[in-house]
Amino acid sequence: RLPNADQLESDGFAYSLSHPAFQQVGVSIPPGAWPRSERRPPTITVFEPPAALLFESENDESRKLAGPIVDFGPDGLLFLFKVMLSLPINSSFTIPGNATFVVH
Repeated sequence: RLPNADQLESDGFAYSLSHPAFQQVGVSIPPGAWPRSERRPPTITVFEPPAALLFESENDESRKLAGPIVDFGPDGLLFLFKVMLSLPINSSFTIPGNATFVVH
């Protein structure tokens, strides 16, 4: 069960998904990080991309995803303190040469 805004402000919140394929997806929001004026609840939505878009090996030089697409909400929220996001990434994923790893 998701906490209400008052609980988020005073107690913080930690949550990981229970689905076996996405247990590495989660968020930890410390007490006081959730803005007092924000009344929308936190959300986590996971999108499973088509297999063709997923990173497979170091020899794959095309642009690929290192894991599922995870959308944390609500959109536009600015936390008052740092929060911790947990994201599953293919353990064999490495950044080759001068390539860039981008998190959106």
